[in-house]
Amino acid sequence: MTAQNTETTTRSVTTMADLLERVMADPDLPATRRRDIVSAINRLVSLSGRSLNIEASFPVLRGILKQIGASATDLSPKSVSNMKSLVKFALERYGAVTRTPLKKDLSPDWFALRGRLPTEVYIRGLSNFMHWSSREGIAPEAVCDDVTTAYYDYLHEFSFNLKDRAVYRRTCKLWSQLAEEVPNWPTGQVTVPSFRNYIRIPISEFPESFGADLDSYVRVMAGEDLLAPNTPTSPRSHMTLRIHRYRLQAMASALVRAGHPIDEVTSLSVLVEPENARKALSFYHDRLGGKTAGLFETASTLLVAAQLYVRLPESQMKPLRDLRDRLKCRQRGMTEKNKERIRQFHDHRNQMKFLGLTTRLLKLSDTTVNPDKAALLVQTAVLHEIELNAPLRMGNLRCLNIPRHIQFSGKGRRRRALLSIPASEVKNRQALDFELPLPLTELLELYIAKHRPLLVAGPDEGWLFPGAKPGRPKTEMGIRDQLCGAVRKHTRIVVNPHIYRHVAAFFYLEAHPEDYETVRRLLGHKSINTTITFYAGFERHSAVRRYNEHLLERRHELGAE
Repeated sequence: MTAQNTETTTRSVTTMADLLERVMADPDLPATRRRDIVSAINRLVSLSGRSLNIEASFPVLRGILKQIGASATDLSPKSVSNMKSLVKFALERYGAVTRTPLKKDLSPDWFALRGRLPTEVYIRGLSNFMHWSSREGIAPEAVCDDVTTAYYDYLHEFSFNLKDRAVYRRTCKLWSQLAEEVPNWPTGQVTVPSFRNYIRIPISEFPESFGADLDSYVRVMAGEDLLAPNTPTSPRSHMTLRIHRYRLQAMASALVRAGHPIDEVTSLSVLVEPENARKALSFYHDRLGGKTAGLFETASTLLVAAQLYVRLPESQMKPLRDLRDRLKCRQRGMTEKNKERIRQFHDHRNQMKFLGLTTRLLKLSDTTVNPDKAALLVQTAVLHEIELNAPLRMGNLRCLNIPRHIQFSGKGRRRRALLSIPASEVKNRQALDFELPLPLTELLELYIAKHRPLLVAGPDEGWLFPGAKPGRPKTEMGIRDQLCGAVRKHTRIVVNPHIYRHVAAFFYLEAHPEDYETVRRLLGHKSINTTITFYAGFERHSAVRRYNEHLLERRHELGAE
């Protein structure tokens, strides 16, 4: 390294902002070199989604590059390599930290305390906190809420850890557990933080009569209470009523959050009073930052309860209808967000990566030493393949039960699995039946026999995708994160679970324009109009592509190339 000013040679960089400043002030860097390095640092930090305050070190650089490799970006491998080379040059030039701290880097008191950690879980969970505390000169006996809060600030501002809240909470939880389990552990009080901001209040906290009335509403609307005077002529499905129950509980909670005494929420008749309904819906409207399709659906559920169960007089129904109509925002057809996600599949290279994801996941599972991690990779492959071959709504996907919904038949090449969901469990009450192809059938059998048993917690209730809670399936959020995270990581394509249904229509209509009836049957739509409303635009892409191909052929025929 050439001679530099005194400050440059005696002080190493600490943050990316510091690194940028040092590059700009270095008189020995050629102007073009300086410009390229500054551009690389800014681009790198921008792609990381963090600020220039993050730590300037090689471990952080490796974390950013790992994230970029797993995210949706238009950077070519060559561009990433050049950016890495330029930033690496700057980090080396100005003395950045080159490696993750080792155990020997701890101060004596932290080194001794680390040796008392009982298992690898605690070592991995607390190592970063111990090294941070050691660097900051904080003694183990001084650890308290103020210290852990300062650690969270460090994670949020200076480290490259996108799960800073989770790491902070895990650190506090492990430290608290050790205080109870390990003799003579430092006794400073550490509170386990919670970042959840609940609106829904448990039913048990409402008056008992409200919960009883909500149960009565479900029975009546399902047509189970034949003697009830308000039994509807068209009973709702159990899935629909599960959603109704959730929405009505949410509205009761919002009413309480808006200032209504919880002791006075004694029945659904209180909830559907026009003024109370306005308070609850206004609370959610403000909380969500405006109108949403979900809020409109909730207002519609209130209207159903008021009209068909509580039997409000017409004079009180009109204000509720006005409230619902003012919240209307749902457009017919596909949303712009989903249209944007479908455009990713206009590129046939993305189609190849998307359709090849299962093979990639299975190869990874074969080389994964940890059997639980391997099982999760195979489970993700099964989720992906089922949604490709039998595009289900999320509620049906998560609740797939082996003895209830899946039947195997045949032998050898004729071996098949039939996936069958009764109408009572489907949103629009249209029964779903899918004969799964042989490759998926074989994958299902492998998963069920070898990998699924490792993922079952507690008694086996037959769920195809068992959850962390004993006897329950995976949550919708769990499946969403698992499936969409894998797609993004391995293909750089951004999806949501429902997009699989749109992708199925896109793939088919691209090859078979105007065959809406097949798509309608595949997706289980009641009406062909629903299918056309959502997917009519898909044909334009195919039409434009075919026209461009025709134009190229025409030019070639006429010699006008």
